[in-house]
Amino acid sequence: MAWFSHAWDTPVTQETRQATETAARALADRGFRLERIELRELQEAPAIWWLMFGVCLKTLIESSVPNDYRLHPLAYDAMATDEDESRMSYKELLAGWVKRDMLRMKLAERMRRFPLLLCPVAAIPAFRHGERHWEVDGETVDYPRAFVYSQVFNLLGVPAASVPVGRTRGGLPIGVQIVGRPNEDLRVLDAARELAAGLGQP
Repeated sequence: MAWFSHAWDTPVTQETRQATETAARALADRGFRLERIELRELQEAPAIWWLMFGVCLKTLIESSVPNDYRLHPLAYDAMATDEDESRMSYKELLAGWVKRDMLRMKLAERMRRFPLLLCPVAAIPAFRHGERHWEVDGETVDYPRAFVYSQVFNLLGVPAASVPVGRTRGGLPIGVQIVGRPNEDLRVLDAARELAAGLGQP
């Protein structure tokens, strides 16, 4: 199993980083062999996620919403603006599909050696209602960028399970995720159960 607590130029809070390290130790105590890695080969993934889920989502979903209905505010925060949507060409969309497939191949190659990955769910712990940006290591991280750690694996279509690891000093929960190879959902769930047991959870 490989693990990391920082990627895609998105800093994580100290408490989130500590939770990821705690999870890694708990899995090691359960017999897992862990190696810390960096995912440099997936640097383009957030930009492709934005194309597929920010711009395309606006095109596909907003147009289907009835006039008397409004999506959750977070959905609008995650969608592109009218200007962004108007600038996208079919060539850009096609290139995005191709790049996504290339990224999936790169991840598959990395996961030939590491069938499971451990990393944060997000750059931040659970957040309070209405919050949209956070200060992390002197840098402002906004929504949806704070969730790049789960967005990338959503984009690439691989299974993942979130496991609560602890709470912040303010009582908000912190989670980590275990990511697996395509169609290996049961392996992910088994590892999630092992982590929960290692943390003393029922």
